[in-house]
Amino acid sequence: MTEKFSDLLQFTTQVSRLMVTEIRRRASNKSKEAASRAIVQFLEINQSEEASRGWMLLTTINLLASSGQKTVDCMTTMSVPSTLVKCLYLFFDLPHVPEVAGGAQNELPLAERRALLQKVFVQILVKLCSFVSPAEELAQKDDLQLLFSAITSWCPPYNLPWRKSAGEVLMTISRHGLSVNV
Repeated sequence: MTEKFSDLLQFTTQVSRLMVTEIRRRASNKSKEAASRAIVQFLEINQSEEASRGWMLLTTINLLASSGQKTVDCMTTMSVPSTLVKCLYLFFDLPHVPEVAGGAQNELPLAERRALLQKVFVQILVKLCSFVSPAEELAQKDDLQLLFSAITSWCPPYNLPWRKSAGEVLMTISRHGLSVNV
């Protein structure tokens, strides 16, 4: 991708910085539940493009995570992996998504939006943790511990997909991200 898009690393830096800043802003000075709710509301896909800025940012990060080692290293420098792992841990405190019938005909139900977010979120973390630098960042910032806590701590049954995601990320790290520093 770098051959076709010469400014890819600069673009990755800007997108990564924006993602980390937006997430931190939404989590700042809030309880775990309030922070998790604010972050999810930002990241979930919505009906309007204006209300889906977080989703567009997340899908851009997902695309960039497929671009290779240099791009992943750039994202790691901007703390994307550790920020996403912190979010994953916060998502254990999300409230239950009620099944609501009706709504706009072209609107995706909240439960489906949440499932889509969870799927893309774990895709990104798995892509990133297929490289060594994100695993090293997680170990350096003690966020690797959050993943272990996530798979061993209690969480409500409706948040079990997030626990499964933490397990997938740890399995990816064990297969691809281990180094002397991890």
